[in-house]
Amino acid sequence: MRFPPLLGLLAVALLLGCSDRRQEAAPGEQVGVFEEAPCPMAVPEGVVEGKDVVCGYVTVPEHHGSPDSRTLKLAVARLASLTEDPLPDPLVPLPTGPGSSALDSFLPVFASPLGAPIRATRDVVLFEQRGLYHSEPNLACDEVHTFFLDRLAEDLGGKEGVQRATEAYAACRESLLGRDVRLEAFKYTESADDLVMVLDALGYGKANVLGVSAGTLFSQRLLQRHSDRLRSVVLSSVAQIDRPLQAAWPLYSARNLQHLFQACAADAACGEAYPDLDQKLERTIKRLNDTPVTVEIRDPRSGGTLDVVINGDRFAEALFSGSYLTVLIPQMPALIHSVDAGDEEALAQVPELLLGPGDKFAWALGYSVFCSESPAITEEGIQFEGLYPAYEEGVANTPWGPRAIISICDMWGVERMGAEINTLATSDVPTLFISGEFDSITPPSSAAAVAGSLENSFEYTVPGAGHSAIENPCALSIFLQFLNDPESEPDASCLSELKVRLNVPSAEPS
Repeated sequence: MRFPPLLGLLAVALLLGCSDRRQEAAPGEQVGVFEEAPCPMAVPEGVVEGKDVVCGYVTVPEHHGSPDSRTLKLAVARLASLTEDPLPDPLVPLPTGPGSSALDSFLPVFASPLGAPIRATRDVVLFEQRGLYHSEPNLACDEVHTFFLDRLAEDLGGKEGVQRATEAYAACRESLLGRDVRLEAFKYTESADDLVMVLDALGYGKANVLGVSAGTLFSQRLLQRHSDRLRSVVLSSVAQIDRPLQAAWPLYSARNLQHLFQACAADAACGEAYPDLDQKLERTIKRLNDTPVTVEIRDPRSGGTLDVVINGDRFAEALFSGSYLTVLIPQMPALIHSVDAGDEEALAQVPELLLGPGDKFAWALGYSVFCSESPAITEEGIQFEGLYPAYEEGVANTPWGPRAIISICDMWGVERMGAEINTLATSDVPTLFISGEFDSITPPSSAAAVAGSLENSFEYTVPGAGHSAIENPCALSIFLQFLNDPESEPDASCLSELKVRLNVPSAEPS
């Protein structure tokens, strides 16, 4: 069985970079004023810079509570509505991560025919929050990108893998401090105040916010601090601000795989082709931990070859990473079955899920957010379901998982904010929740918890979807209905027509 290339899919929402950038406002720059400038990102073919999209920067205080503090420059791009008389409230999409560039991730989407229904009535404002690639400074580090690739040639796992990840982030931290970056300034609470300043600078009163994954944490800060500036909020793949995101990943992902295995068993063709998946999962992880397998792939840095050691922890990491993408969910039973059977072709697909998001991802922004705003994780607080112990251990040991978070936050050097900020937002702003049935990272139960504290919300789960639920055409239809009329319940009848369609030998996709 041949599995499709995964690297390009994983890179769609993981696009940031690292460079030295100035932090003080230059003479003539004014805080809170939009200053037009050439677009720093690639502009899609057919989009006219200066007409269809106007780019620039807004200078903001490093700390909004101290107006005389140093300043940061935030890149902004306004994608014009297709009508000459647009509605007064733009859509502001907030990206994944924390670390993905809003400009790089969203401009190709909203400038395409997919974005035309939105731009038919309103502008789209792409806001590169503090720390991201096109804002100044950014918080990306070559040390982390190098670690994600160099580690693959070694049989790293367990505590040793977590320690090596921590060392890479320690080197990243030292590099940023050497650039005079103050890590404590990079929080979603500050970014929420930044966005209000950007809206003011562009002349908007209210906005519609679309938060995806980590962007849902940002959106909840907006609901807490600036609900008066929000016409509507859409939250896709929802994380909770009242609990540490990563602590429950072993539990969530184990339950998710159990749910997938049950769906396979209930499907006659899948159950016959891939029986006993729970046993095969644990057996494969234990076997690979005892006897790792080395496969050769193309090195994305040099174009040459790169040896990748696949041990059990890494196979668990690959399955967990794969659950981010809806397109991979139907293939997981076949992948587990094939690797268990020693299928080298199937095993050769695994490394593409281990490469990390590349050198343009601001990992340091995420740690400044999680280590300051989120509740602290402890070893005792990591949640295990006990369904698949070897798999759950592998998830706990991923380089961005709960054990890495504990270790990195211990040395990151930012002060954790008071517990009072870790309460769910209360608001009457119309809010739409969209979750994926097979989301291992932010399951539907998280959306339900957040929705429970909001007075005016609609909540939907997309059958068959993973972490990228908003990409489903039915989900997009629900989103557009809500955006046009957020006070009315959308017609979500299309959801009843959806289900997971598992890949089995007799039903290979064409």
